[in-house]
Amino acid sequence: MKISITDALNQDCLEKVILNSYEQSLYLVSVIIKGKEFFVTDEEGNFLKSFNKLELQKMFLGTRVQKVVVRHESCYDEMIGLSRIRKPLIHRHFRKSDQRSSSKRNRSERFTPLK
Repeated sequence: MKISITDALNQDCLEKVILNSYEQSLYLVSVIIKGKEFFVTDEEGNFLKSFNKLELQKMFLGTRVQKVVVRHESCYDEMIGLSRIRKPLIHRHFRKSDQRSSSKRNRSERFTPLK
């Protein structure tokens, strides 16, 4: 299912913002609202996508978001039998406070995965 970025940002609370990683570092955004996953679109109905994760994350600043995650699934998962497991191989959670980047920190230090 789809939801426009305006409608997504107008929600009281987003349970999860998911940055879905595809080939060549292309990211599509989906959100979980009341237990249902929606792919986010722009106002023209095109999927919200970017090669820059930070650009997509910044769109949700100021919105109540419980979790922000990166979902990455690869063909290799299927080759070794992980495709039968519903949970993606890589599922990183980021703290909301880590969404603000600082020029004084290294790129690798900007986001701290939660455990």
